[in-house]
Amino acid sequence: MMSLYEKVRQEVLVHRERQEQLARHTEDLAAEVQAERDARKQLDNELDTLKRHRKDDVRRHQHAIDEKDAEICSALDTVSRQKAIVSKRNADLTALQTALKNLEAETRRAGESHTNDKFSLELELDRFKCDLARMEDNLSHTWAELADREARSRDRDDQLDRLHAINRLNS
Repeated sequence: MMSLYEKVRQEVLVHRERQEQLARHTEDLAAEVQAERDARKQLDNELDTLKRHRKDDVRRHQHAIDEKDAEICSALDTVSRQKAIVSKRNADLTALQTALKNLEAETRRAGESHTNDKFSLELELDRFKCDLARMEDNLSHTWAELADREARSRDRDDQLDRLHAINRLNS
């Protein structure tokens, strides 16, 4: 009888030890689950932060693009106005040259010398030519300014791209 008692007692001890092992294992699993939950929560927080940074980056990039678009539109408007002025000056110059030629022909036909009129028209023609040259200089200056703005715009884009890449690497 003693051996049966001893055997049952051994089984009870083994069973208790097994229950304790299972309890420890359960606690270990619960700790792992909690650690996974904490890690997941931290990752979710980091993801939210990254999303906010991305939205900020997108907003900054869009603002930069909008500014560049406005600058380009302004430069194109300036170029268009300068072209219209040059075109008008060219038309005025052509009309003046035509008028001068017609006047010279009339003067020859009439046999009269209108030296003063011719001199005035030539002065006016020279003035128009100077105005035209100045407007052409203004137009070339405007084109150079537009090219400079576009170069600065590209440089700013490159800087934004580098900062964005650095931001991604640091995140």
